Amino acid sequence: MRNVISVGFYKQTDDAEYILKVDEHRITGGEEDVVEYRWVQNLVMQKSFEQYQDGFTAFDQHILFQKQQEMLYRVDGFRYADWKDLQLDSDVIMGRLLHNRIGYTTRKNLPMLLGLKPEPWLGEMEKLVLEKIPKGENLTRQEILADFPKGEDHKSLQRDLKMQSVTWSVNYVL
Repeated sequence: MRNVISVGFYKQTDDAEYILKVDEHRITGGEEDVVEYRWVQNLVMQKSFEQYQDGFTAFDQHILFQKQQEMLYRVDGFRYADWKDLQLDSDVIMGRLLHNRIGYTTRKNLPMLLGLKPEPWLGEMEKLVLEKIPKGENLTRQEILADFPKGEDHKSLQRDLKMQSVTWSVNYVL
């Protein structure tokens, strides 16, 4: 038998021994299913090398892509022109979807990604931008920012608005 290293958080027992919290959960009769870290690692490895027929199938399996290179090895016969086609498709949405990084996903996967994000804190700038976005419409940044002042005197305002509009337009479309 090979040695297996288990990854996780340890808890000290009353007898001054250490036990993995996962094992303690199982021993004490915990009812929830616990996902093993090794299982997650294996799943990630398996999905990383899996081939898909088209970009949308890859989106369904991977949820989020940040760069076209991520699809290069996962989609059979992938061309960079396919990436442009995906970006222009109305079902593909771009925004700061997870960990404040810009990525692409499909409209179908958006509720799950938004469920992973904490409730946003809304400041005055965020509220101002959200007022400009009609619920259920997918506007461009230019359309959202059309009514705000422009020019040299308002560069910092425009910069702040651009950051907010990218983040909030995706979150508010639903």
